[in-house]
Amino acid sequence: MEFLIIFMVIDAICLMIYFKSKQANKNLINEKVTDLSSTFDKVIKLGYSNNDLNYTGFNNKNKTLTIKNKSFPKFIVKYDDIMNVELIENGKSTISLSNIIGGAFLAGGVGAIIGSASKNYVVESRKIKFTLNDFNHPSYEIILSSLNFDNGINVLEEVDKLMDTVKYIIGIK
Repeated sequence: MEFLIIFMVIDAICLMIYFKSKQANKNLINEKVTDLSSTFDKVIKLGYSNNDLNYTGFNNKNKTLTIKNKSFPKFIVKYDDIMNVELIENGKSTISLSNIIGGAFLAGGVGAIIGSASKNYVVESRKIKFTLNDFNHPSYEIILSSLNFDNGINVLEEVDKLMDTVKYIIGIK
């Protein structure tokens, strides 16, 4: 009986530490986004690990998109250089915005990303690929977490925001 009580107390302490750590990460993420908001008009969170926020920042004054992720410290793209962006899951393109250039909008919208998450569909890999009008850097890929949530960041929701924002940018240029 005493062993069971000790086990329950240790379990409760571990749960409290876990939830405090999770809340601390959330606070750090929010602080980083607040700091970035002084530079960017919009910040989209793409993941968080090792005290480092992966994000996409939009600067409408300079008409640039800054991508920060673990594979490349900061990659800056001019809005005018974005030719296409696509979400690739398990090696297959699930959403592509290239048809917007011709003036046609996607039927059903980008919300299809969230719809696919509700099915019995296991995501093993997920990335966003930008096709650019740049000879030296014709494309750029952002490797995303295969998880739907990454340290409190709803990856699917953030990808949806990114795709909608890029759709808007491509549509107005």
